[in-house]
Amino acid sequence: MIEEKDILKVGKFFRTHALKGELNTMTEGYEADLLDTESPLIVEMDGIFVPFYVESWRPKGMFGCLVKLEGIDTQERAQEFVNKFIYMRREDVADALGLDPDELNTEEDFVGFRVEVEGIGYIGRVEEIDSTTDNLLLVVKPDDSDKLIYIPLVEEFLVSIDEKEDGNDADNTIVLRLPDGILDLND
Repeated sequence: MIEEKDILKVGKFFRTHALKGELNTMTEGYEADLLDTESPLIVEMDGIFVPFYVESWRPKGMFGCLVKLEGIDTQERAQEFVNKFIYMRREDVADALGLDPDELNTEEDFVGFRVEVEGIGYIGRVEEIDSTTDNLLLVVKPDDSDKLIYIPLVEEFLVSIDEKEDGNDADNTIVLRLPDGILDLND
């Protein structure tokens, strides 16, 4: 039986694509080729973590792809996966990335990171990562306000993620390049 402690959230199925069972997929901070594996993708179905194998996949941007799961051959069957999170076994993710399983980041690991925007500078720290919408959202809390800033975490905005190796987590930084006016949407 697959247990939650042994898996890592790596993405989400957002919508169906065409009629043959493909799913529009976004990985959470991982390159999309992570899904190019013989290891199963794990999806929670009716409270149970169920493995599904990838029949084929095609990249769609840096963090997105179209995934076809074995045995899911219609749009109706694929619809059952829409808005479901994708998990993989921690050791499978580590193997694919060439890491020790203890070195893997989860979205919770980015809480507390400094957020800088090119041309503006420091705007606050990551309060949480909101995965309830089609795009992951960085929820940023400025130091001098209780107001929260919601920023889509999409590859077009991400410049870098800088994790300090000196153990001082307070200096870890996410740098973004945002279109003009996007921060004004939070007012």
